[in-house]
Amino acid sequence: MSAHGEWTTWEFCPRCGGMAALGWRGGDLVELDYVRECDLTAQEAAALREDIAGRR
Repeated sequence: MSAHGEWTTWEFCPRCGGMAALGWRGGDLVELDYVRECDLTAQEAAALREDIAGRR
């Protein structure tokens, strides 16, 4: 992790319920990495990003 506003959080995957690592930079979600290699559709990934962004 960098001291320049980069961090990782963990969320539940909306499809499989497994864990997903979310990479953040400067308050923006820049990466999603699913432990179970779940393939979310672009729509599902966008909905997850919006949901998380709305909680910040």
